[in-house]
Amino acid sequence: MNKKKTWGPLVFIIAFLTFLYLGIQVGKALFGHVDPAPTSIEEVSYQLPLAENKFLLIIQVENLNTEKAYLEGVWLVNFQTQEPALSFFPLLPSQSDNGVEHDEELASAFSLDDKNQPAQEFFNILSKRNLSWQGYIIIDQWAIAEITTFLGGVDLGDGQREGFQVIDKLHFRSQDRLLARHDQALLLKGICFRSAEISKETSLFQLLNVLTRHLSMGGISPSFWEEEWRSMKETGNITCQTPTLPDLTVK
Repeated sequence: MNKKKTWGPLVFIIAFLTFLYLGIQVGKALFGHVDPAPTSIEEVSYQLPLAENKFLLIIQVENLNTEKAYLEGVWLVNFQTQEPALSFFPLLPSQSDNGVEHDEELASAFSLDDKNQPAQEFFNILSKRNLSWQGYIIIDQWAIAEITTFLGGVDLGDGQREGFQVIDKLHFRSQDRLLARHDQALLLKGICFRSAEISKETSLFQLLNVLTRHLSMGGISPSFWEEEWRSMKETGNITCQTPTLPDLTVK
């Protein structure tokens, strides 16, 4: 009898601590810190983001159909369905204090394989900077021209422009990295605003599906991002913002 009385509470305590530990680990898995991007593109495809962690990497190049695609810009876009809002954060040209060095490191690691997938070293550098994303889109100047024409023009601060009028307006990173970042921010916000204005039945993704020679997507399926966008439009007026570049204005 005494042994049973002694072991009974001890077994209860061990069981309680075991379940407590398991509960903490499950909690971390569900609600904890988002790990950096996986080490391979294939792994990203199987990781659906939590509600508050929908990030798309936008990679802008000069021409996708060249042997060496010149990297113009890299932006991280946060899809906030509940707001609803899209927030754009510049990664290249960088806003860091040593932005020039950051840009050179990232640009030198960028290259594309025969399937238009970026080199793993490019993703590794972004991961080391504590960045995470669930998918990416690579887009060149030709695709930008087609998209802005499809949208009926975008405002870059001096009225509506479309097609290669937009490209002619943009500063290139090789000319002036700060002006290039400013123009890219206006372009992305302009595309976002115009996409939010067009009817629910008309989707920018319809155009993206036919621009395969000048556009490439990886990670989570494009249909996922299209559903996110449609859900945001149904929620209400979408806000397009660049939180770290507050001086930008787009009509």
